[in-house]
Amino acid sequence: LYINTSDVGGEGYFQLTQDGVSQERIAFTNVGTLNVNLADQEDTVNVAPHTSTAINLDGGDPNATAPGDLLNYVSDGSNAFTITESTIATDNNADIQFTNFETVETTYQLKGTTANDLLVITATGPDSGTLQLIQNPGQSNEQAGAVIPFTSTSTNLVFTGLGGDDVLRIQNANGSVLDPAGQITFFGGEGFDSLEILGGSAEAVTHGLLSESSGQVFYNGESLPTISYEGLEPITDQVQAIDRFFEFLADDETITLWDDIETAGQMRMDSTQGEEIRFLNPSGLLSLDTTAGGGSDTINIEGLDAGFTADLTITGDSDGGELDNVTVQNAAMTFSGDLRVSANSIYVRSTVSTIGTSEIRLEATNSIRVESTGNLSTVDGSLTLYVDSSDEATTQEILVEGTLTSTLGSITLSADSDSGITVNPAAEIASESGDITLTAGHDILLAGIATGGAVRVESQTGSILGSESIAPDITASTVTLSAGQAVGSLSPGRPVELRTSALEGYSGNAEFYATNTGDLTIGGISPLVGIEAGDYLLLRTTGSLVVSENTVAEGNISLTSRSVDGEQSLTVQSGVVLNSAVNLALLSEDDLQVEAGASLFAARSIVIRGDYHSNDRRGANISLFGVMRAGTFGQNDITISGGAEADMIEIGNIAPPLVAGQLSRVKIHALAGNDRIDASLLLNPLWVLGGDGNDRIVGGNGDDVLMGGDGKDTIYGGSGRDLIVGGNDADQLDGLAGDDILISDWLQFEDFFQVPFYDHQLTQIMLIWTSNLGYETRIAYLVDQNLLVVGTTVLNDSSTKDKLDGGTDLDWFFLDPRREKTKRERGELVSF
Repeated sequence: LYINTSDVGGEGYFQLTQDGVSQERIAFTNVGTLNVNLADQEDTVNVAPHTSTAINLDGGDPNATAPGDLLNYVSDGSNAFTITESTIATDNNADIQFTNFETVETTYQLKGTTANDLLVITATGPDSGTLQLIQNPGQSNEQAGAVIPFTSTSTNLVFTGLGGDDVLRIQNANGSVLDPAGQITFFGGEGFDSLEILGGSAEAVTHGLLSESSGQVFYNGESLPTISYEGLEPITDQVQAIDRFFEFLADDETITLWDDIETAGQMRMDSTQGEEIRFLNPSGLLSLDTTAGGGSDTINIEGLDAGFTADLTITGDSDGGELDNVTVQNAAMTFSGDLRVSANSIYVRSTVSTIGTSEIRLEATNSIRVESTGNLSTVDGSLTLYVDSSDEATTQEILVEGTLTSTLGSITLSADSDSGITVNPAAEIASESGDITLTAGHDILLAGIATGGAVRVESQTGSILGSESIAPDITASTVTLSAGQAVGSLSPGRPVELRTSALEGYSGNAEFYATNTGDLTIGGISPLVGIEAGDYLLLRTTGSLVVSENTVAEGNISLTSRSVDGEQSLTVQSGVVLNSAVNLALLSEDDLQVEAGASLFAARSIVIRGDYHSNDRRGANISLFGVMRAGTFGQNDITISGGAEADMIEIGNIAPPLVAGQLSRVKIHALAGNDRIDASLLLNPLWVLGGDGNDRIVGGNGDDVLMGGDGKDTIYGGSGRDLIVGGNDADQLDGLAGDDILISDWLQFEDFFQVPFYDHQLTQIMLIWTSNLGYETRIAYLVDQNLLVVGTTVLNDSSTKDKLDGGTDLDWFFLDPRREKTKRERGELVSF
């Protein structure tokens, strides 16, 4: 029911609205008393005083106890009034009597003019203060209205500006904001109208922007607005707030946040579908949220006030066709709060730096792009970029062209199973000591990642690929690389380039190709195995290499330790298994060690090289005491070689046979230098070529082929049936136990490492010599077939200086196979 209010024409009118249907308006004149009796329902009466007609109101009994009947007294502010338990007395007006109203409120309904109007509300507390309407403020024709006090917990204030440039100015009391139980409503009307909220403080201030010129202001998390407005242009909000929230409720908005360079400690926010708002920096949180609105919005963050210290949170829509994008651009921003952004797509085109322990977290469903001018930086806080495109039909990504840095905090790039990560060669991802993590469903392209902490990179179904940059793709204390497909690329030959001290990795169904600068340990980072490759495993480091955890591959394994000074080593530690489904190669610039308890397996061959690509004066120490097996049943070769200087090669009992009579043949090529080869513990058949230099060769317990080459060689056989060749210069040959063939001169069979014919020739000799045939039969067969003559070359050897000792059992000595000068002895020393 409306009585005498402007809603129904003012004084002398009343109108009833029932169940949403308005009755015909009724006018009255010359009425002494207007009596209104309401039914027993929940009724609302809006009443203004009449200059001469008294009004008696009876609310009746409501059907429910709450909210009951409401009496709203409407004042235009021109006359003072008092409200008691049953009477409203207004100066210059007749009284209003009321009964049976559970709630009594007051609404100040002030109207401006067609001129410029200023309504000043000066609060003395949260629900009390004064009103004053001023026409043409600051002008020569200024007219100030009466100062009207109000004190009520249920006060509504309505200001209708009409024409002109109107202002509603709310001056809050210190320590609080004007927040009556009722509402403050401002209808700006025509002209350039504005709202000023000055002074005071609140825990939280929320601006709900409904349209280009309308919105609401909420305090302290309340569900009902304290201020509502329509037809406004700018808003000034100078409340000292801990938290500030801006909620954008319209469709397809372009929202911009920037620094108010004219006023320190203040920023601006504007929207194509909302008011421009100037506001003081909050101390706790600044939040921009578009999720309650519709359409696809654009949010531009173009700077923060230099004194901004709060957290900044941007929340946009990212599903259901409402795809909001956030762009950070133009001015650089440094502040001590957290930055959290979630949207469809996020673009970083300027610098954002947080200090202290503050963090940066960007989340998108489409993509995150840190462009070449973009820089995200933290100190102790974490830096996280996360793409979750589970609701999107297309493959999305994280793209880094600029820089991501953290002094001590961690850096994480995470993309879901439908997304990838690309770090351009000119980009940089760096932390002094924080961990860096990149995870994605699709390919990850690496470049410029550096930290004193750990780096973990995981592509669930894609590959991890390096760049063409000169700098390492990753520099870190430890690196873990895990890919559903490849790590690095053998074609076009682009490894993942590392500078780390520890590495673990996995490539699901393709190659694992990486290079490293400095000493490197495989393993020791996580519960994972050291490296597991779905195809070829190729790893090179320019320092020492230690394999401390199992490393397996479905293709070849090639592990290389190299350096410029030739002083690096390769070590396979005890308990470690190296297993290749094809070939296994261990290549060391200097020393190489396979510890007892380690295991080397290859389906085809095993190659071990010391002093690889280097010839330091000290030579290589090659120590092999682990289990080694080449071939599915141990039937293939294990090849070992040193460099051109004095090498020391020790080899233990490397493997028992898996099938009776089948042991991998061990072939050792010591090359030049005064080499020392000790295989006294070996059960496998051993083939040795000492090469140039004065070599000392100790055979094993198998049937060995031991060749000295040039130099004064000392060669000892073992317990098997050995073929021992001294070569040039004065040699000492000792067959020890077993039926041995001792040849003083030189045979060109040394090419068995390169020429298959000679390998075959020696194999035929050893097959006969180690057979179950009798001693005489074996000799006769070798003589008849000329197997020791065909394909051999006897050089000019100082044969008179050789010492041949057959040792025990039946031995066969040769001085010159071409002239068939032979002598058979049984264990005694014979000199030629």
